Amino acid sequence: MSKLRSQQRKQNARSIASEDPWRVETPFGPPRISHFPGGGIRRIRNTLHKLSPSARAERELLKQKNRYKIPLTERNVDTFVTEQLFTDACYPEKRAGPSGLVAAKTLLHNFPKGTFSPTIFEKSHEIGGLWPSDIPAGDSNGPRVTRAGRYVDPLMRTNLSRFTVSFSDLSWDSVIDGPDVPTFPQAWQVGLYLKKYMQRYIPGDVLRLGHRVIRSVRETGGSWTIQWVLESEYERDNSVDRSIASESFDYLIVASGYFSQPHIPDIPGLDDYADRTVHSSALHTREDIRLLLEKSGKPGKLVVIGGSMSGVETASALALHLSSQHTSEPRYEVHHVCSRPFWIMPTYLPRTTEHTVQFLPLDLVLYDLSRRPPGRIEYTFGPLSPHQTTKTNAYLSSLLHKKSRHITHSPDDPQPSWTAISNDYTGYVQTHLITPTIGRVTSLDEALTIQHRTGQTTSLKNIAAIVLATGFTPSTSLSFLPEDILHTLEHAPQDPFLPLILDGKGTSHANIPNLGFVGVYKGPYWGVMEMQARYIAEKWSREDPPPAETIPAQERQRMRRYRLASADSRGQFPMADYVGLMESFAGDLRIPRLPIGLESGPVIPSRYVHSSPETIFNAESHLSINALRNTLSPDQKEGLASTVFAGLHGTWSFSRTCAGNTSQGTASFCPVYPSPGYEREYAVSEGMSCSRFGIAGDSIHVSNGGETHSHELGFWGRVESGREYVVRAGCVGCEVGWVFRLEGVDVVSWEWGLSHVRTVYC
Repeated sequence: MSKLRSQQRKQNARSIASEDPWRVETPFGPPRISHFPGGGIRRIRNTLHKLSPSARAERELLKQKNRYKIPLTERNVDTFVTEQLFTDACYPEKRAGPSGLVAAKTLLHNFPKGTFSPTIFEKSHEIGGLWPSDIPAGDSNGPRVTRAGRYVDPLMRTNLSRFTVSFSDLSWDSVIDGPDVPTFPQAWQVGLYLKKYMQRYIPGDVLRLGHRVIRSVRETGGSWTIQWVLESEYERDNSVDRSIASESFDYLIVASGYFSQPHIPDIPGLDDYADRTVHSSALHTREDIRLLLEKSGKPGKLVVIGGSMSGVETASALALHLSSQHTSEPRYEVHHVCSRPFWIMPTYLPRTTEHTVQFLPLDLVLYDLSRRPPGRIEYTFGPLSPHQTTKTNAYLSSLLHKKSRHITHSPDDPQPSWTAISNDYTGYVQTHLITPTIGRVTSLDEALTIQHRTGQTTSLKNIAAIVLATGFTPSTSLSFLPEDILHTLEHAPQDPFLPLILDGKGTSHANIPNLGFVGVYKGPYWGVMEMQARYIAEKWSREDPPPAETIPAQERQRMRRYRLASADSRGQFPMADYVGLMESFAGDLRIPRLPIGLESGPVIPSRYVHSSPETIFNAESHLSINALRNTLSPDQKEGLASTVFAGLHGTWSFSRTCAGNTSQGTASFCPVYPSPGYEREYAVSEGMSCSRFGIAGDSIHVSNGGETHSHELGFWGRVESGREYVVRAGCVGCEVGWVFRLEGVDVVSWEWGLSHVRTVYC
């Protein structure tokens, strides 16, 4: 940027400070906060609305008139891209996450040089959005320090595989060296991916770190004036000049994300439990859980409120902590209260053929094009009919065994079910470490009251602590937009399901043609973000006359009807048809789908490459597709090992035959915090004997105490398909043979044998 323009910006910043106060109320001031007793709820709410020095500057700006404008000195198309994702409850941060980065990359590289000149305003001094890029200190097993207030644990693994959590033009094989690229990357590795993406595609002068956008104005001529202040990298650093500056742009892309602020429900009596209440985003490590239990003061019930992903993950984390305590006296109970029935999906699902079955990452099974009818694939949107709900439940039921099916749901219930992803939750429920309850928490006094759909109520007494797994609200990430624009967008801050009414598959509003949205919806996929960015940029680059209002108006009307639909007919996510979105965007943009073999195969971003002279795009896509082919190969056993290991959780009855004598007993597989080198681990007890089972990659390690009694269990051969899946395994360095029998994703029986000893578990 030219020196002249920089001086002009500073001059305008000074002129803003000298304006007269506004005489009208504005919607941009900090919300009022009621008084709460000291502790959790007050701390959560107060810190979320805490005024930093830059926020105080914003408040001063909003008391003043706006009578300034910077002339457009650069006649090429300036594009403003903002990425604001609050990731620190104590000191809110805004980061350039995947949606902002892919929008900027698309504008820079998908069109002739000079077509667009994008700028990313980023409040934080690093990129990544919710995704941390720093390697966590300490090992995964012991206590470790996590940055205060970060919403995502750096060691948390993605729910979907690396083939879905990626863009078309950067393969994970180009980010992580070596042959062992994780199928489900950890959060810090996702941050590393985004950093690599930025380094490869986005010049340094495009990204403005430490710039906090406080307001935007759409001028009479249609351009956008953006007001911003500098942010210090440290909270109490007052050396940064926080004068308010501004710039003008022709277009505005909102890539501010969805998870902007933790949602705290309004439950009568919750304030009285303030010191024993936390939001699930504050529980990352075993140390966080230990402190929560310490704060509870006495044993009792640990209540997780909220369904979907975070509720299941939080309840499982608490159960793992209790299971690892090595005490026979149960001191705490985990109760999970959620408003909807839900399916528990493991990270690997079976894909069956006539004679064999293969366990693949769940997204490669669920998003396989062969599941759609022949012909053009259309995008479906709107409330779910009873027929659709029944069909979906039947399909999910076919993938799972009866004990992994609706553990909290009657098959006759027509309500759309939610889905959560976990390898452990079902086992914890079956072993009574987690007690799920379907209903809504209506009040808290001496007991917690739950109202069920039937109108009946139940109570939980002796509450030790409460974890709010109630998700996030997106309203604060949109607060920089002018009130008249929010009015046109029919902004509903109290509706996190559909906060905005948009057209263009969530990318735009026909009445505001130079405003675009990327990834601003609940549950965004990386491939959809990339398609949305392409769709917006393609429309702006053509400069064609706007299309007839009929189709966008019809699309917005469908969104209104969906917003007004009863909760019983709403799905878990408003734009949940990932395959339909990707295919319909590809059709609109005339992007051919790349083949991966004889079958149609799964939908992944790398199969939809933008035609560009930059050959690096195609090279990266081919790397990802080759890795996908390897994963789809029957020789891959990682999914099988993960499925078998998860199926061992619980208590088994066994019968052991040795030299003609038969004995019986029980074996208990209890999850514990894993030892270094393992992803998950069990402490196994058979009477007076103890052993450990751990999983790493595609093998299971069995230790009976000491290296001389340890062996590695490797899977071989193809899994035989039928009513039961038969899995065979052998041990490296010894003659022990294993056979596992599975139905769906559950182990129903298994056995091992060595010369004259044979043990059968069921």
